[in-house]
Parts: sequence; C-alpha cells; structure tokens
Amino acid sequence: MKKVMLSTLALCLVIGTAVAAKNPADTKDATVSGWVTDPMCTSGASMASPACVKKCAEDGKLVLVTDGDNKVWAVVNSQALKGHEGHHVKVTGHPDADKGTIQVVTVAMLDDQKPPVAKNNGMKHDGK
Repeated sequence: MKKVMLSTLALCLVIGTAVAAKNPADTKDATVSGWVTDPMCTSGASMASPACVKKCAEDGKLVLVTDGDNKVWAVVNSQALKGHEGHHVKVTGHPDADKGTIQVVTVAMLDDQKPPVAKNNGMKHDGK
C-alpha cells in the first residue's frame, strides 16, 4: 500500500511541476520596428516629433506603434527607450500579447526617420 501511495504522490509532483513550468513559446523574444511615442499620440506625423513626444510623455510612459499593422504596444520598461522619443526604432523584447505590452531588451534607431503618413480610408466627405 505504501508503494502505491508513494508512486501516486511522485506522479502528482511530476504532473504539478510540468503544469507550473512556463511554456517555452511564451518566453520567446520578438523583434519589431515602429515609432516610440506617447500613449495619447499614436497616429500621424506628431508621433514622429521628438519634441512633441517628450513634452507629452512627461510622466515617462511610452508606447511602440509598430510598422505595417500600427499595433500599439505599451512599453513595460519605458526607461529603456529614453532618448528615442519620436524615433523610428527596431526593438527586441518580450511581448505579452494578452496584455498588449512589451518588455524591451534592445533598441536600435533605424535609418528611415521620415514621419509616417496617415492612411487614407477612401471615404469622401461629400458622400460621393
């Protein structure tokens, strides 16, 4: 009876440890490029204005607006992007898609610093 109980206990410990272990897919780094800006300034040329972003982000909170899909990632450790406000950068970090956040590990400024152009949605104001 003791052997059965010990075997059951050992099996429970192994299963519990496996469940508690982090999934390796969750800890993968991601590399994205985008614009470092203030959370309230996530579209148009103003997000590429270092002076504007520094003024608006006085609380120190920054976001990354990715190229292409314009996804806004809240930066967990905004101090890692200090000096890159309003810049087009390439960031490597640990994203949390469920929370919409990214922990920045490395940052590099990209050569292309032209402000992004607002997308035309094809709508006309005159209804035509």
